[in-house]
Amino acid sequence: MRYLKKMNLFKKIVLFLLSTVIAFNIALQLVLTLSGAGLTVLDIYAQTLPREDTKAINYSPGYFMETKSYFEKQEKGQCAGFSSAYVLRVLGEEISGRDNYQELGHKFSNGYVMPQALIDIFEKYNYQVNMFSGNLEQLKTRLNQGKPVIVLIGHFVSWQHYVTVVGYDEDTIFLYDSNMDTDNSRGYNRTMTNEEFLSQWKNEIPFFEQIYFVVEQ
Repeated sequence: MRYLKKMNLFKKIVLFLLSTVIAFNIALQLVLTLSGAGLTVLDIYAQTLPREDTKAINYSPGYFMETKSYFEKQEKGQCAGFSSAYVLRVLGEEISGRDNYQELGHKFSNGYVMPQALIDIFEKYNYQVNMFSGNLEQLKTRLNQGKPVIVLIGHFVSWQHYVTVVGYDEDTIFLYDSNMDTDNSRGYNRTMTNEEFLSQWKNEIPFFEQIYFVVEQ
């Protein structure tokens, strides 16, 4: 009799927890739908959180990518597709930013893309990719490995933007920014001081401040 009571209590607890989880997910999907975000609950659960970068700091005083690609000017909200296409072309894949953007998943209704989409697209091409959270020294260390690094800059919900870091010197970060005019002559089309870059890299998005995507062949 005591055993049966315990089993009944256990079943009630399980049923309550299951009902709570289902109700939470229904409520979350309702919020996503009513807000017009364009996402589903599955998009939320698919999102990977960034890892803390533990690689030993080791970078040169200045660095600039030797292997470059051509620039493209994005359409509104398509920075994820264009920044990742740039890196894919450096890796030897021939794809345009527009076509690459169409392949991305996890999109908001305004066209913005969740970080998971960048992980998915590089894995689709059989590249290993890590999304790290770290500081400027760690970012420079990763760039010294010889491949461009995508970062997310912005200001909370006002705006968020993926750009590609291609080099740096003591005071300046050199970027490929697909939202600016193209310029093939210097191998970059935007510069930011360290202070300016850090202020935007601390984008005020919980769990996703100072993130960067490192791709390995």
